[in-house]
Amino acid sequence: MGDFLTYRIPEKEIIQLPGEFIEVQDFNKIKGFIVSSFNKDKKYLFIENHVPETFSFSKEKPHCYSQNEYTKIAATFLKSLKTQNLSKAVFSRVKQVGLETVPFDLFNQLCTTYPDAFVYLMSSPLFGAWIGASPEILINSNGSSAETMSLAGTLKIESNETWKNKEFEEQNHVTTYIES
Repeated sequence: MGDFLTYRIPEKEIIQLPGEFIEVQDFNKIKGFIVSSFNKDKKYLFIENHVPETFSFSKEKPHCYSQNEYTKIAATFLKSLKTQNLSKAVFSRVKQVGLETVPFDLFNQLCTTYPDAFVYLMSSPLFGAWIGASPEILINSNGSSAETMSLAGTLKIESNETWKNKEFEEQNHVTTYIES
């Protein structure tokens, strides 16, 4: 089985690359497309080489809470925020839904729906299949300089509202984290 990577940078052409992801310990001196696990204990570098045979889906199934379970856990989470004096935290849940389209079609839908986003689809037996669209630039490097973007706060794109204090505070949390 081979791995593959498909992505589209805003205002650029779609790139489809057959190859493989390899686990690396330190990517400070490595150039290329790098993926990290959520807890940052594993890092993978994509090496372009051969044609993939099929998608690789993770054998690990995330725990999916019902809405009732989620609501109960969220109440405990909110109490903890107050007792631990945290200024910002994100609480989320996995929601399992059926996939009614093939991944490449979904990738193309994301490209069309979000023309200004970085859209990706990747698959490897090392971490399964991942697809997404993000308006953020994680890092853009050129030689010894690099830049990033802190993006937080949520308003619907079609909203005529202006940011309120809540959105500015969320933005400040992200910016402060990146700077530190």
